Amino acid sequence: MKPEIQIPESFLPLRPDYANKYTFGSLLIIAGSKGMTGAAVLAAKAALRAGAGLVTVACPDTERAIIATALPETMTFGAYSENGAFCAESAKEILSFVKSRKFSAMLIGPGLSCTEKTTEFVKIIMENTALPAVIDADALNCVSKAGGFDRIKRISAVPVIITPHEGEAARLTGIKKIEDRRAAVRKLASLCTGIAILKGPETLVACGSRYLHKEDFLYGAAGNCSSKCAFSEYGDCIEYRNNTGGSELAKAGSGDVLAGIISSIYMQNGLAKGFNHKTAFESAAVSVHIHGLCGLSAAEKYTKRCVIASDLAEEMPYAFRAVERIYENAVENMNNSIGYGTENTVTEEKKNGGKAEK
Repeated sequence: MKPEIQIPESFLPLRPDYANKYTFGSLLIIAGSKGMTGAAVLAAKAALRAGAGLVTVACPDTERAIIATALPETMTFGAYSENGAFCAESAKEILSFVKSRKFSAMLIGPGLSCTEKTTEFVKIIMENTALPAVIDADALNCVSKAGGFDRIKRISAVPVIITPHEGEAARLTGIKKIEDRRAAVRKLASLCTGIAILKGPETLVACGSRYLHKEDFLYGAAGNCSSKCAFSEYGDCIEYRNNTGGSELAKAGSGDVLAGIISSIYMQNGLAKGFNHKTAFESAAVSVHIHGLCGLSAAEKYTKRCVIASDLAEEMPYAFRAVERIYENAVENMNNSIGYGTENTVTEEKKNGGKAEK
């Protein structure tokens, strides 16, 4: 029996034809505040593009109309708010709403704002829902403000995925300035006891080695990776280093798109294979890989300088098709050294009207 190929492309959730929207999950996105509704819209659109069956945005009641108008494919829930932002009373309403629905997973953080009241809101939500969660942006800032993950007692053992950039990572770890990115992502994974993604050049994904082993991600005779990525063991962590994308991703809103992709793929993989550290790690790895491909594709069209976050969501079909093609080719050539360039795949798809040549 041939070994299973374990490369980021193989971490995509399956998309069976005999399915309905509930097969692919119902995602709750808790996001937005006055002046930052765009973050909620970008995350929700990316989640839908990444294959989520249903997406509901829970937002401050004063901002609901903006989000509903911007993205008619999503459902919305407007919770009580103060000055256009969530507070403790909002958390009670959202928790009651969650109990009345069958959500599969949750994303919390894009555009929340970070005040004393939103910090209390985030703490209440995280301590009173068992949903598999991706924690992003201002939710991470609120966790830092609340005293860190040690001060937040989750009622579920399902691993979370956290997505800080270096500034958020510094606040979470107490490190004044992130200079050793590998050491920082290792500490982040330990703090959240889940999966940590440290965004930036060559985004890193880490999970404690007590949950995973490097051997889980070796494949084939040569153990090569089609996308030039690297799985490695660093101290007490298993690490994935991504190399897709570039400076075109250094724009406001790019992280919101990534959060939407991660939460959608984690939800789908979790429903198909179970919510655990392996599915969380695989989902995080393939998501940052795809996000980078979206950047490469958008930069080819608009230049690195001119790409904006909403362009990334529009390039997702090309990125997903490129990833799927690479995996198909890898399967066909399992016994050979795999050397397909992701940038070239995207380029060929553009040239051939969305169809890559084999």
